[in-house]
Amino acid sequence: MATNAKIMKGGNSVAMRIPHSTAKRLALKAGTNVEIDDEPSKITIRIPRARVNRVSLDSLLKGVSPSTVTRDCEWDEAVAVGREVW
Repeated sequence: MATNAKIMKGGNSVAMRIPHSTAKRLALKAGTNVEIDDEPSKITIRIPRARVNRVSLDSLLKGVSPSTVTRDCEWDEAVAVGREVW
């Protein structure tokens, strides 16, 4: 959706006001980080994807102990515990 905006002076830089309806639709708030890509006659502003919290293997294995590890079993040896169909 194209919208007109005006470039203004903001300190030693320039700033662009984003219309309220656009900011609301994109969940933008003051302080939101964006990526800016500039090309001749074109500026693209992107909201970076939320970074996925990376989980380390150590943190995943922290709760594992010999008492919590079950033995491997073959599918044909498994006992149905719910409404599984074998």
